[in-house]
Amino acid sequence: MAGSNRPARNGPGDPTAMPTPPAPPGGRVHGSSDRIGAYPATDPVDPVDVHATTYHRMGLRAEQTIQDNLRRPYPICTGRVIAPLVQPAA
Repeated sequence: MAGSNRPARNGPGDPTAMPTPPAPPGGRVHGSSDRIGAYPATDPVDPVDVHATTYHRMGLRAEQTIQDNLRRPYPICTGRVIAPLVQPAA
């Protein structure tokens, strides 16, 4: 709101904003598909693997757990980090 004394959200003064990790290098190709592009031929990944890779880039371990309301451990992700996407290009 204009004229409000509240700090701006999602900006430099936002206490809840997380620092942005450096962007991965662009132009990478991971795996290959069959001849018509319908299915992965090599190195298939699931959406949970993309989540694990994103968490890794944010500095979180994919196997890290949080607790639900009953204090039971719950994994933040069940995927695996896609290593070729986080390693420096050769």
